[in-house]
Amino acid sequence: ALKVKPEFIITDIPGRIVSLQTHKADLTIADFTKTVERSKSIAFTDPYLVVSLQFLTLADRSDVKTVADLSNSKIKIGITRGGTAEQNVPLAAPNATLARFDNETDILSALNAKQIDAMSQDNLYNADLMTKSPGKYKVLPGLYSREEIAIGLPAGDFDWWRAMNAWVEQFNASGDN
Repeated sequence: ALKVKPEFIITDIPGRIVSLQTHKADLTIADFTKTVERSKSIAFTDPYLVVSLQFLTLADRSDVKTVADLSNSKIKIGITRGGTAEQNVPLAAPNATLARFDNETDILSALNAKQIDAMSQDNLYNADLMTKSPGKYKVLPGLYSREEIAIGLPAGDFDWWRAMNAWVEQFNASGDN
């Protein structure tokens, strides 16, 4: 839509904000939740997706049926470092032990290796994983957050924000989303 060729860079979750602040990146389009805290240092478009936090474990874990079963200091829950799960998981399972990872792939590997008991991701990620690996995992009942996923932008450039926000509005309204 902008008639430019994108140059993609890869960063970890905490690095997204720094990349915008230092103008290494002009925008971030990833599972990036719009929060008040993040909005103190960067800008966000309107959301293009709304997701919720869920918990996932191996299907053969008969001892874990609900999120209440996770609220035990002997239970390790894998979360993404710097993500909103750092605040939301302790609200849902306050006694669980948190194991922080740099990305979802590392968390899933730890779950498969039984180094952690469960992982927290959003319902979109979990639905995709359940489709790709039927019978291997189970999602515990319940949704434990409401997270607006938006495009992150450097703060202070109103014209850039206006253009990107208009694109998001059209993307959502057109049915292409």
